Amino acid sequence: MKNKDNTTQMGIRNIIMLGLVSCFADISSEMVYPLIPLYLTAAFGATPALVGMIEGIAESVASLLKVFSGYISDRFQHKKAIAFSGYATGVIYKIALLFAGSWTGILSARVIDRFGKGVRTAPRDVMVSESADKNSMGKAFGIHKMLDMAGSAIGILLAFLLMKTIGENGYKTVFALSVIPIGIALLLFFFIHEKKEKREPFQREHFWKNISRLDGRLK
Repeated sequence: MKNKDNTTQMGIRNIIMLGLVSCFADISSEMVYPLIPLYLTAAFGATPALVGMIEGIAESVASLLKVFSGYISDRFQHKKAIAFSGYATGVIYKIALLFAGSWTGILSARVIDRFGKGVRTAPRDVMVSESADKNSMGKAFGIHKMLDMAGSAIGILLAFLLMKTIGENGYKTVFALSVIPIGIALLLFFFIHEKKEKREPFQREHFWKNISRLDGRLK
Protein backbone atom coordinates (compact mmCIF):
# COMPACT_ATOMS: atom_id res chain seq x y z
CA MET A 1 0.00 0.00 0.00
CA LYS A 2 2.86 2.34 0.88
CA ASN A 3 4.56 1.72 -2.47
CA LYS A 4 1.27 2.42 -4.25
CA ASP A 5 0.88 5.72 -2.35
CA ASN A 6 4.46 6.70 -3.23
CA THR A 7 3.81 5.90 -6.89
CA THR A 8 0.62 7.96 -6.86
CA GLN A 9 2.36 10.93 -5.24
CA MET A 10 5.20 10.72 -7.74
CA GLY A 11 2.68 10.63 -10.58
CA ILE A 12 0.86 13.73 -9.28
CA ARG A 13 4.17 15.54 -8.87
CA ASN A 14 5.15 14.59 -12.42
CA ILE A 15 1.87 15.90 -13.83
CA ILE A 16 2.24 19.21 -12.00
CA MET A 17 5.89 19.56 -13.01
CA LEU A 18 5.12 18.79 -16.65
CA GLY A 19 2.31 21.34 -16.47
CA LEU A 20 4.67 23.95 -15.04
CA VAL A 21 7.22 23.16 -17.76
CA SER A 22 4.55 23.86 -20.37
CA CYS A 23 3.41 26.93 -18.44
CA PHE A 24 6.85 28.58 -18.37
CA ALA A 25 7.63 27.49 -21.93
CA ASP A 26 4.38 29.10 -23.10
CA ILE A 27 5.11 32.28 -21.15
CA SER A 28 8.37 32.48 -23.08
CA SER A 29 6.76 31.68 -26.44
CA GLU A 30 3.80 34.03 -26.07
CA MET A 31 6.03 36.91 -24.96
CA VAL A 32 7.47 36.70 -28.47
CA TYR A 33 4.85 35.21 -30.80
CA PRO A 34 2.38 38.16 -30.95
CA LEU A 35 5.29 40.55 -31.62
CA ILE A 36 6.75 38.67 -34.60
CA PRO A 37 4.39 40.12 -37.27
CA LEU A 38 4.87 43.63 -35.84
CA TYR A 39 8.64 43.18 -35.70
CA LEU A 40 8.79 41.86 -39.26
CA THR A 41 6.80 44.86 -40.48
CA ALA A 42 8.64 47.48 -38.42
CA ALA A 43 12.20 46.19 -38.82
CA PHE A 44 12.18 44.63 -42.29
CA GLY A 45 9.13 46.09 -44.04
CA ALA A 46 7.53 42.65 -44.47
CA THR A 47 4.18 42.38 -46.24
CA PRO A 48 1.20 40.46 -44.79
CA ALA A 49 1.76 37.75 -47.43
CA LEU A 50 5.37 37.30 -46.28
CA VAL A 51 4.31 37.10 -42.63
CA GLY A 52 1.74 34.45 -43.57
CA MET A 53 4.30 32.45 -45.55
CA ILE A 54 6.74 32.45 -42.62
CA GLU A 55 4.08 31.22 -40.19
CA GLY A 56 2.80 28.64 -42.68
CA ILE A 57 6.25 27.09 -43.14
CA ALA A 58 6.94 27.15 -39.38
CA GLU A 59 3.63 25.52 -38.40
CA SER A 60 4.00 22.86 -41.11
CA VAL A 61 7.36 21.86 -39.64
CA ALA A 62 5.77 21.43 -36.19
CA SER A 63 2.87 19.34 -37.50
CA LEU A 64 5.06 16.98 -39.52
CA LEU A 65 7.59 16.45 -36.74
CA LYS A 66 4.97 15.36 -34.18
CA VAL A 67 4.62 12.07 -36.04
CA PHE A 68 8.34 11.36 -36.06
CA SER A 69 8.95 12.44 -32.46
CA GLY A 70 6.22 10.04 -31.32
CA TYR A 71 7.83 7.21 -33.25
CA ILE A 72 11.30 8.02 -31.84
CA SER A 73 9.88 8.14 -28.29
CA ASP A 74 8.34 4.69 -28.73
CA ARG A 75 11.44 3.27 -30.36
CA PHE A 76 14.14 4.47 -27.95
CA GLN A 77 12.12 5.00 -24.74
CA HIS A 78 13.93 8.21 -23.76
CA LYS A 79 10.89 10.45 -23.51
CA LYS A 80 12.32 12.89 -20.98
CA ALA A 81 15.50 13.50 -22.99
CA ILE A 82 13.57 13.99 -26.24
CA ALA A 83 11.08 16.36 -24.61
CA PHE A 84 13.93 18.30 -22.96
CA SER A 85 15.71 18.73 -26.29
CA GLY A 86 12.47 20.00 -27.82
CA TYR A 87 12.01 22.61 -25.10
CA ALA A 88 15.72 23.56 -25.25
CA THR A 89 15.28 24.79 -28.81
CA GLY A 90 13.25 27.63 -27.26
CA VAL A 91 16.53 29.16 -26.04
CA ILE A 92 18.12 28.83 -29.49
CA TYR A 93 14.99 30.38 -31.00
CA LYS A 94 15.25 33.52 -28.86
CA ILE A 95 18.97 33.89 -29.57
CA ALA A 96 18.29 33.50 -33.31
CA LEU A 97 15.67 36.26 -33.09
CA LEU A 98 18.11 38.59 -31.37
CA PHE A 99 20.71 38.16 -34.12
CA ALA A 100 18.33 38.00 -37.09
CA GLY A 101 19.27 40.66 -39.65
CA SER A 102 16.54 39.98 -42.21
CA TRP A 103 13.18 38.28 -42.64
CA THR A 104 15.01 35.07 -43.60
CA GLY A 105 16.64 35.13 -40.16
CA ILE A 106 13.20 35.41 -38.56
CA LEU A 107 11.99 32.53 -40.72
CA SER A 108 14.93 30.40 -39.56
CA ALA A 109 14.20 31.29 -35.94
CA ARG A 110 10.51 30.39 -36.30
CA VAL A 111 11.40 27.05 -37.92
CA ILE A 112 13.73 26.30 -34.99
CA ASP A 113 10.93 27.10 -32.54
CA ARG A 114 8.34 24.96 -34.33
CA PHE A 115 10.90 22.19 -34.73
CA GLY A 116 11.15 22.09 -30.96
CA LYS A 117 7.36 22.16 -30.62
CA GLY A 118 7.05 19.19 -32.96
CA VAL A 119 9.74 17.22 -31.13
CA ARG A 120 8.53 17.74 -27.56
CA THR A 121 4.74 17.36 -27.81
CA ALA A 122 4.42 13.58 -28.24
CA PRO A 123 6.93 12.47 -25.55
CA ARG A 124 5.57 15.04 -23.10
CA ASP A 125 2.02 13.79 -23.57
CA VAL A 126 3.18 10.21 -23.10
CA MET A 127 4.82 11.17 -19.79
CA VAL A 128 1.59 12.85 -18.66
CA SER A 129 -0.44 9.73 -19.49
CA GLU A 130 2.08 7.43 -17.79
CA SER A 131 2.00 9.56 -14.64
CA ALA A 132 -1.79 9.18 -14.27
CA ASP A 133 -3.79 6.08 -13.43
CA LYS A 134 -6.53 4.88 -15.76
CA ASN A 135 -9.31 6.52 -13.74
CA SER A 136 -7.77 10.01 -13.68
CA MET A 137 -6.41 10.41 -17.21
CA GLY A 138 -8.80 13.24 -18.04
CA LYS A 139 -7.96 15.06 -14.83
CA ALA A 140 -4.22 14.74 -15.54
CA PHE A 141 -4.51 16.23 -19.01
CA GLY A 142 -6.95 18.85 -17.69
CA ILE A 143 -4.41 20.04 -15.10
CA HIS A 144 -1.66 20.07 -17.71
CA LYS A 145 -3.78 22.01 -20.21
CA MET A 146 -4.87 24.49 -17.54
CA LEU A 147 -1.24 25.32 -16.68
CA ASP A 148 -0.34 25.39 -20.37
CA MET A 149 -3.09 27.91 -21.17
CA ALA A 150 -2.27 29.97 -18.08
CA GLY A 151 1.27 30.31 -19.41
CA SER A 152 -0.05 31.53 -22.75
CA ALA A 153 -2.20 34.19 -21.10
CA ILE A 154 0.61 35.36 -18.81
CA GLY A 155 3.06 35.53 -21.72
CA ILE A 156 0.75 37.69 -23.85
CA LEU A 157 0.07 39.98 -20.87
CA LEU A 158 3.80 40.36 -20.18
CA ALA A 159 4.49 41.16 -23.84
CA PHE A 160 1.81 43.87 -23.76
CA LEU A 161 3.04 45.40 -20.49
CA LEU A 162 6.70 45.33 -21.51
CA MET A 163 6.08 46.89 -24.92
CA LYS A 164 3.87 49.53 -23.34
CA THR A 165 6.61 50.34 -20.81
CA ILE A 166 9.65 50.14 -23.10
CA GLY A 167 8.09 51.53 -26.25
CA GLU A 168 8.15 50.64 -29.93
CA ASN A 169 11.88 49.93 -29.93
CA GLY A 170 11.64 47.31 -27.20
CA TYR A 171 11.30 44.21 -29.39
CA LYS A 172 14.79 42.85 -28.77
CA THR A 173 14.57 43.61 -25.06
CA VAL A 174 11.41 41.50 -24.83
CA PHE A 175 13.07 38.74 -26.90
CA ALA A 176 15.99 38.70 -24.46
CA LEU A 177 13.75 38.66 -21.37
CA SER A 178 11.75 35.76 -22.79
CA VAL A 179 14.81 33.52 -22.30
CA ILE A 180 14.22 33.63 -18.51
CA PRO A 181 10.95 31.60 -18.38
CA ILE A 182 12.21 28.97 -20.85
CA GLY A 183 15.31 28.62 -18.68
CA ILE A 184 13.05 27.96 -15.68
CA ALA A 185 11.12 25.37 -17.72
CA LEU A 186 14.34 23.50 -18.49
CA LEU A 187 15.40 23.51 -14.83
CA LEU A 188 12.06 21.95 -13.84
CA PHE A 189 12.98 18.85 -15.86
CA PHE A 190 15.33 17.85 -13.04
CA PHE A 191 12.24 17.24 -10.85
CA ILE A 192 10.47 15.00 -13.37
CA HIS A 193 10.73 11.24 -13.00
CA GLU A 194 10.54 9.28 -16.22
CA LYS A 195 8.58 6.07 -15.91
CA LYS A 196 10.35 3.30 -17.78
CA GLU A 197 8.51 0.07 -18.33
CA LYS A 198 9.14 -2.56 -20.95
CA ARG A 199 6.24 -2.80 -23.35
CA GLU A 200 5.20 -5.80 -25.34
CA PRO A 201 6.08 -5.28 -29.00
CA PHE A 202 3.19 -5.21 -31.43
CA GLN A 203 2.87 -5.31 -35.16
CA ARG A 204 2.60 -1.86 -36.68
CA GLU A 205 0.55 -1.31 -39.78
CA HIS A 206 2.16 1.08 -42.24
CA PHE A 207 -0.11 4.05 -42.82
CA TRP A 208 0.36 4.08 -46.59
CA LYS A 209 -1.12 0.60 -47.08
CA ASN A 210 -4.74 1.79 -46.89
CA ILE A 211 -4.42 5.21 -48.50
CA SER A 212 -6.25 3.98 -51.58
CA ARG A 213 -9.31 3.26 -49.42
CA LEU A 214 -9.62 6.80 -48.11
CA ASP A 215 -12.49 8.96 -49.28
CA GLY A 216 -11.35 11.28 -52.05
CA ARG A 217 -12.64 14.35 -50.20
CA LEU A 218 -10.45 13.49 -47.19
CA LYS A 219 -7.36 13.13 -49.42
